Amino acid sequence: MIALYLEFAEFGRCLRVSRLWRRKLLSRPVMVAYARRHWPALIKDNVTNTWVFSSVLKKVALANRFGYDHNLPREEVAYIGIDEHVFDPILHPRNRNIPQAYLDYDQEDIEAEELPLYGFGKVAFHLCAGVVVIDDLFSKSRKVYPTEVEPLELQAIGSKLLVAKVDNLVIAWDHVNDFVSAKRIPFPSTYLTTRDDKVGIVLSSGRVIIWTPEDSSAIEHEKLVSILEPTLHQPDRETWEECLRIFFDPRKANTFFLASGYFMSTGQDENRTVRLKVYEFSQGRSVEKWFYDSPDPSPSPPGATEPPIEILEYEFDYGAIFFSRLEPGDDHGHLAVFDKIERRFVLEPWHLAPYTSQDWMTGDYTLDIVINNFYEPTRSYCDAVDLDFMVSFRSGRYYVTPARATTIPLRTNLRELDLGGLAG
Repeated sequence: MIALYLEFAEFGRCLRVSRLWRRKLLSRPVMVAYARRHWPALIKDNVTNTWVFSSVLKKVALANRFGYDHNLPREEVAYIGIDEHVFDPILHPRNRNIPQAYLDYDQEDIEAEELPLYGFGKVAFHLCAGVVVIDDLFSKSRKVYPTEVEPLELQAIGSKLLVAKVDNLVIAWDHVNDFVSAKRIPFPSTYLTTRDDKVGIVLSSGRVIIWTPEDSSAIEHEKLVSILEPTLHQPDRETWEECLRIFFDPRKANTFFLASGYFMSTGQDENRTVRLKVYEFSQGRSVEKWFYDSPDPSPSPPGATEPPIEILEYEFDYGAIFFSRLEPGDDHGHLAVFDKIERRFVLEPWHLAPYTSQDWMTGDYTLDIVINNFYEPTRSYCDAVDLDFMVSFRSGRYYVTPARATTIPLRTNLRELDLGGLAG
C-alpha cells in the first residue's frame, strides 16, 4: 500500500487532490494501517473516526515544523509577571487566592531556582519563596500553590499530577482538581514518575511503590531484585537497583514496565557486556520479561566508579525505552531500544516498527530532538519537546515554540498588574 510510505505532509497534500483520493485515503483500512505504522502510541484502538485520524495527522505534521521552519514564533514567559498568561480563573477567581510569597518574590533570587519541568503542555517551577507554579501552555493560564515544605525538589509533571520530594516525603499536586497529597516513605526515593492519577516511586532500598494520591491507596513491591533476579551477585544487584526505573503503559490500565541493567564481564574489560532488562507488571504481578546483551561502549578502568546505565522513555507518537551509557565529554553511548508497542528489544532507534531506515530522523523531528537531547545533552538547543511545544529554560523565564501559530506577548511586571488590592 503506497500510502503507508507517504510522509505526514505528503499524506495531507494527497487528501486535497480530489474527492476520490480523499475517500480512498480516509477509508478505514488505510487509516488503520497508516496509524499503526506511523503513530501507534497515539492510537489505542482501531481507527474508525476520520476526525480523530485527521486531527492526529495534523498534530504530528505540525510538530515536524520544529525541524524545518526556523521562522516559527518563539514566545517568552517570565516566572514572575503575566500578561495574556492569566491566573487560572477557577483556582484564582478575580486574581484572588494568590500566595503572598509569590506576590513578594524578588526577581533577583531567580538564580536559586531549580530547573523547571515540562510535560503534557504544562510547565512547572518552584520558586524559593515557597510556592509552586504550573503554567498551562494551551490555555495560557497560571496556577500558584503555596508550600511550607522546603527544600523541595520537583521530580515529574504529568497530565494530572506534579510530583516533588523532600527527604522521605513525596508530595503530589493534583493540578486538575486542585488539591495536594503527601506520602511518607520508609527510605529516600531514587526515582519518581507519574502518569494520569498514579505515581511511581523507586526507593533506595530497591522497593517499588505505585501510589494513587486520589484515594490514598498504594501497592508496594518488596525488594524486587531478589524476586526478579535471584541469582545476581551483590555488585550486580546494587547496579540493578541503582538503575531501576518505572514507566507506565498508557495503552493498558494497571500496567507498568520496570527497566534496569547490570554489567557482565568475560574476564577482560574490553569484552564486557551490559545486560539490559525490561519487566512488565499487570494487576500488581510480573507477567513478562525481556533482556538484551549489548557491548559496553565505555568500559571503566579497574577500580573506577562505574557511570550508570541511563534510561529514557519516549512516549509521544511512538512508545519506546532507550538505554545508554555515559561517555567522556558527558555524551551518551547508545546501547539498545525497547519497543513498548511490539514488546521487544531492537538494536537501533530506526529499527522501531514505523521506521525502515535511518531516514526516520527526517520523518519525525520530535523523536529526533528527544533522543539527541538524551545522547548529546551538551549540544542540546532546547530543553524539552513534544508534539505541541518546544521549550527552552533560561534564568527567570522560559521560551516556548508552539507547533501551531500562536502568539504570547512579552510578560508584564507583576507590580504593574491590577491584582484586586492583593499586591499590598
